[in-house]
Amino acid sequence: MDMDGDEFNYKDILKLIEAHEDWRNKTINLIPSENVTSPLVRKALTSDFGHRYSAWEEEWSVEGVPNFYLGTKYIDEVYRLGVEAAKYLFKAGYADLRLVSGHITDLALLMSFTEAGDTIAVVSERDGGYPGLQSHTLPRKVCVNTIEIPFDRVEGNIDVDRLENLVRIHRIDAIFIGSSYIPFKHPFRELSELCVRYGITFLYDASHVLGLIAGGVYPNPLEYNVIAYGGSTHKTFPGPQGGIILAIDEVGEDIRRNIMMHVVDNPHYNRIAALTIALYEMIKFGRDYASQIVRNSRRLAEELYNIGIPVKYSDKGFTETHQIILDLNKFNDYIKFAQRLESIGVIVDYGGRLGTQEITRRGLKEGDMETIAEIFKLVYKEKDLNRAREYVNDVASKYRIEYCFRE
Repeated sequence: MDMDGDEFNYKDILKLIEAHEDWRNKTINLIPSENVTSPLVRKALTSDFGHRYSAWEEEWSVEGVPNFYLGTKYIDEVYRLGVEAAKYLFKAGYADLRLVSGHITDLALLMSFTEAGDTIAVVSERDGGYPGLQSHTLPRKVCVNTIEIPFDRVEGNIDVDRLENLVRIHRIDAIFIGSSYIPFKHPFRELSELCVRYGITFLYDASHVLGLIAGGVYPNPLEYNVIAYGGSTHKTFPGPQGGIILAIDEVGEDIRRNIMMHVVDNPHYNRIAALTIALYEMIKFGRDYASQIVRNSRRLAEELYNIGIPVKYSDKGFTETHQIILDLNKFNDYIKFAQRLESIGVIVDYGGRLGTQEITRRGLKEGDMETIAEIFKLVYKEKDLNRAREYVNDVASKYRIEYCFRE
């Protein structure tokens, strides 16, 4: 090996980044857990804030001063504005923007509202539940037991009646709903009434639907006796990768005590500045954006179903969110199908989920869903892949980031 390190050429990295960006801007991305940020959000993300620290928690500062670090006046003001925007947008009494991922928000909520030996009810992974809330992941780290919430796979949702039977038999301290597959709104009213009847703490992971909540097309958990919920800020919410916690005012201090030096030290203030701009964008444009996401999802699901693609829940209108769920049992070889899609510029995951949040952010409307369905048809029936690729190029040529501020 060359001891001078000449083989490590930074230009190689730049070429890979440029190649990636050029390619992805020419693709149709249907991954349900990704999105694209606006130019202003990206500008904030690369700001000098990313080099700095701020530690304003009293426990971690020096007695008599408001912050352990000097030089933070602009950073602290942006954080204050971000918190106020989040509280306004989500009708919350408490908001915390310091979490660096949705996964960490779940950890913080477990630390804040459960004790060792408690039992929480969660959606199982085989029913689309978030893997991070399963018995072998985060709950295990905080010595909390889990019990699986009964699920109606025909309806694609939680079975509240069977859950109540479970509650009568087992001591359940908290219900913590977190789903990676979420085509329909969870039954919040029934879950809320159940939690009130039995004195159960109600927590929620809104990672996938945070932007839909912000846009008013998905229930706000805080209006249904959820005391706190968290989630990532880069799925249906078009912000930078990161996390947020929203809660009623009465439990804010319980959460605050478990953030600094417990789940985060420096929370990446460039990310928080970028998130704050995204919050402002959603205050202004979120209702239109979220409504268009759902319209696109329903239209795409219907078009796919009509051309013979196996889509679940046709009798229920397919979806109420950004997600469309394919019936993998009816594919001869879904893995090969997904790989063929990638080869012509359509990006999906291997789990059979399609998401419309990114293509909606890029300006696509219902009419474009017909074209995307035609692309699926050509690939599914292994017809003219070159023609399918041309359709992808036609769709991508229309891209423009929408629902955002322009400088």
